[in-house]
Amino acid sequence: MPLEVLLAFSGARVLLALTPGPMMPLILASIAALATAISLRGRLDRILGAATTQHRNQLVKFLP
Repeated sequence: MPLEVLLAFSGARVLLALTPGPMMPLILASIAALATAISLRGRLDRILGAATTQHRNQLVKFLP
């Protein structure tokens, strides 16, 4: 698990300790979304990079 995700969850404990009851679901959802985005960031970069390379290679075939 990336360090950023661990930091987000440790920060969540502090926020939950200081937050009144009705706001807890919103804070938990925000932290889960942040952790998911951080953990997927590297994978998305690799996927987009591969897609860009594939499209470039297809275009090069048609150049004289």
